[in-house]
Amino acid sequence: PPPAIRLQEVAALPLVIPTRPNAIRMHVESEMAAIGCRPLIALEIDGVSAILDLVADGAGYAILPRNAVMRSVRPSAFSVRPLQQPALHIQLTTAISAQRPSTLTQQATLALLTEMAVQWLSPP
Repeated sequence: PPPAIRLQEVAALPLVIPTRPNAIRMHVESEMAAIGCRPLIALEIDGVSAILDLVADGAGYAILPRNAVMRSVRPSAFSVRPLQQPALHIQLTTAISAQRPSTLTQQATLALLTEMAVQWLSPP
């Protein structure tokens, strides 16, 4: 497996990152601020495929879920390294109405989403 990289080291790399208020962007900035760093923003662009295209062209580095890279058109074009100290984790949340009871279809959909999230987002 490739060696992990510390978040403090990532702060010195030119990042291709989504514009605010993107969840990943806000989380990266918050975690970097907590360790006394700020991201070096090379380009702000929305859309994972556009970010990956720019990274592949040498415009900078990106912080993305591993799954986004592995499901890209050319995953072999990228080197993926895990983040550490701290590792970044974004919490996923589902929302349902507190005013109405859930239907059987909604319950089945929520169970399927939960199963897929565990399968797709769990580390290999």
